[in-house]
Amino acid sequence: MRNSFIELKFLLVVLCIEFLFLNPVFPQIKIHKSYSTEDGLVQGQVNDILQDKLGYIWIATQDGVSKWDGNYFQNFTTKNGLATSYVLDIEEGPDSTIYFATYGGGITTYKNGIFDTLNTKDGLSNNFISNIYFSKNNVMYVECGGTLFSYKNKIFENLSKKLKMPAQGFEEIIEDENGNLFLGTSNGIIKIYDDKFEFLSYNNKKFTEYINRLNLYNGKLYCGTNNGLFIFDNNKLVKDIFDERYSNVPIADILTDSENNLIFASENGVYVKTKNSFDHISVKNGLNYHFAYSLLQDNNGTIYIGTDGYGINVLNLGRIENYNIDFGLTDNYVTCINSDNSGNILIGTKKGISLFESEKNKITSINKYLANLNLLSVLVSKNGITYLGTADGLVISDNNKIKIINQVKDFSNDWIYCLAESKNGKVIIGKREGLFILENDRLKKVNFNKGPHDGYIESLLALKDGRIAVGTHGKGLYIFNDDSFTKSEKIIESGIINSIYEKKDGTLLIGTDKNGLTIWKNNFPFKLDRSIGLLNDRIVGITEDKFGNIYAATQNGVNVIEEKNNSFNIRTITKEDGLISNNCSYRSIFTDENGNVWIGTSLGITKYNPQKDLPITNPPKIYLTGFEIFNVPQNLEKFKIKSELNHDENYLKFIFTGINFSAPKKIKYSYHLSGVDRDWVLSDNNFVQYTHLTKGNYTFQVKARNEWGYWSEPVSLAFTVLPAWWETWWFRLSVISLLGAMLWAAFQYRLNYLIKLERLRTKIASDLHDDVGSILTQISMNVDLLGYQKDTTGVKEKSSFIMSKCNDVIGIMSDIVWSIDSRNDNLESFTDRVFNFASTFLKDKNIELKFVNNINKKQIPFKIDVRQNLMLIAKEAINNAVKYSECSELEIIFSDYEDNFTMQISDNGKGFEIDSVKKGNGLKNMKMRAEAIKGKLEFINQNGFTVKVTV
Repeated sequence: MRNSFIELKFLLVVLCIEFLFLNPVFPQIKIHKSYSTEDGLVQGQVNDILQDKLGYIWIATQDGVSKWDGNYFQNFTTKNGLATSYVLDIEEGPDSTIYFATYGGGITTYKNGIFDTLNTKDGLSNNFISNIYFSKNNVMYVECGGTLFSYKNKIFENLSKKLKMPAQGFEEIIEDENGNLFLGTSNGIIKIYDDKFEFLSYNNKKFTEYINRLNLYNGKLYCGTNNGLFIFDNNKLVKDIFDERYSNVPIADILTDSENNLIFASENGVYVKTKNSFDHISVKNGLNYHFAYSLLQDNNGTIYIGTDGYGINVLNLGRIENYNIDFGLTDNYVTCINSDNSGNILIGTKKGISLFESEKNKITSINKYLANLNLLSVLVSKNGITYLGTADGLVISDNNKIKIINQVKDFSNDWIYCLAESKNGKVIIGKREGLFILENDRLKKVNFNKGPHDGYIESLLALKDGRIAVGTHGKGLYIFNDDSFTKSEKIIESGIINSIYEKKDGTLLIGTDKNGLTIWKNNFPFKLDRSIGLLNDRIVGITEDKFGNIYAATQNGVNVIEEKNNSFNIRTITKEDGLISNNCSYRSIFTDENGNVWIGTSLGITKYNPQKDLPITNPPKIYLTGFEIFNVPQNLEKFKIKSELNHDENYLKFIFTGINFSAPKKIKYSYHLSGVDRDWVLSDNNFVQYTHLTKGNYTFQVKARNEWGYWSEPVSLAFTVLPAWWETWWFRLSVISLLGAMLWAAFQYRLNYLIKLERLRTKIASDLHDDVGSILTQISMNVDLLGYQKDTTGVKEKSSFIMSKCNDVIGIMSDIVWSIDSRNDNLESFTDRVFNFASTFLKDKNIELKFVNNINKKQIPFKIDVRQNLMLIAKEAINNAVKYSECSELEIIFSDYEDNFTMQISDNGKGFEIDSVKKGNGLKNMKMRAEAIKGKLEFINQNGFTVKVTV
């Protein structure tokens, strides 16, 4: 192989450690997130910010109020409750009522979704309110057009009048530990104590500065004015020169954070004063507007900065800082990261290298002669020599000299992807053509029988026990015993190995290109991938922080993996959290000696401090915030009072909100509906729908988890889906009763039918016995007498008599058979029977028969007893007409109307005398038969005689 060695004598100047640095230093990006009207905020001028006891953040603006849960803004203006939209201050009362100080509308109150107003009608002198304050004993103090009011037991008292205090507009009210009130006015500070007041002085003169904010800090009263910061301590008021460059900057707000730092909002950005340092955060550091107007720190330690017209900015002090080409990097695309022996961070990019000086907390640019190098890897050896793997070969910096080793003979390029140092001090180089060792400023290719001798080397790592881990591009992972590369062990058979990292306890972490992260512990592999929460299965870089947490970089952000009790909790760091870009670079993640994790991306580098991102053990606050039936919103509070639904109100949607401002988009929900869900259901959505719920009692429960794995207690809503009317007990009882009644009626009907049938049988038997028996007796007697007749005439008479009686028997039997035959149970059969009888009976009587059949429903059922009795009535009527009326014409009319049937038999004879009708048995029999079938029988003795029966 041919090796080119070049000494760059023009660079033999004194290098700081390894390189020649220039003087320019650059700030860092500290604010990574902001919210404006484009995100849903009601208006951009943020006058005040408050977090209530429920966890919601309220934002007062000049055109309304926003209520924020971290994901969504709910806005209130005069259209939905505010007395006026210009809101200057927000406070929460001891009973969780929210009070809004409005300009021109008095005080607007809000509780349980209901707005109310306190104004001049309630005792205020005017409706221009600028400030509200609740004291330790729950008295509300109000600034009302320059007058101080107290509000207690729903009564306003004019304290300015009581104390004879001059009218003085004031922006701030605060109380010290002794119960003294301080008013920050437009003309100094008023102290109220023992029912009297006094103006504070400065240099033995009345203090006349315009006071914007007051804050108690370490027993001192800090006063933010239009002319800088003043401190009242031991009854003395002095000006605090915390930084001479900004001593006269107007201070709009003051905040004491949870770490006892002082934070000031001003027209020139935000100032942070700690015990040992002072920092200025401006537009250069990510603030979206220079005029910071209001401040709030939430329950999780996040700081919110309200601006004059541009919404709110989010600040997590010391947690994440970003750098790009505008802040000192030679290029935005970071390709490698390491540290030198002084703890400074070397940041390689596609256009050279930058240095982060840890002591100065600044990035310093590198000499321009190295600016065009396309860096791929960086290694600082044990003896302090820096090796840079570039696209043009290997660059070595040692003893103020730079060497470039490039263009290895017979190989296609000089790209050096990875570097490692063995325990023997040998520099191992990974290239596309294989594995190399640097010996005597020459690249020597490693040849071995087993291993990736002709493979593309993606990653290298010298393990603590002296072994060398070699990750290939497609052939898996090899581990060699030492730098002699004579023996190897293949622990991953195939695939692309993007990165390798060894934990403090010797666990090997292997980042693959398609199969997630492999954890090799105690010779046993365990795989983590997207199925259990990783952002992506392509792991491009791995490191570990001081707490033992694993950082697995992907091209969708960084996974933070915490192992607890043999289980893994996975958090993420993405652009939403402040990461400068989600597209992390290959092998560009590194933990420095201070515990900071450096994350290289295609758009710059992020410095993440895990010590400033401690676990939030307080779980999210969880609330049921909405309830819908068939996608129609319902009043949830009213539903809680009467939680009953009709059977057809069974398409339900539950809406819930988990409040966790540290990572609002990372909240996980778990819900359960008794009787429907077998287990708790994990979800990213803040709603769930249930369809076709059946009748019964239900309890819906939901809980929320933050990104650290801490779950809230579940909130629940019990409700009942009422049964349909046909499923109620009373309906079922009614149905059972009805069925019972029907069965009883059927039984009774059957019983009555059987009784009637039995009676009919008895009657038939009786008729047969009486009528047929009598006739047969007559026949028998005449047959006997026939034997004694000698003359022919007697024989003929007896024979004729016997034949007549036989015909009578045949007729009687025909009637009986007809009446009991079920096929004749209809009107048509009955009318035909009557017609046939009348025709036969009148055949030889010289009487004309007229038959009129007006029946419409001929197949209507006719019960057996009705047919039989009507038939006997018809026979009796026809027989009477023939025997007694001396008629020449007989008319039979059948008709039906609705459910009634009428039979009318008329003759044109002489009729009947009334006396004989009363005495006759035939007519009585007809009446008896009509009554038996509940029919109506009429006798009409006019123009002959008519028998009319209706059933």
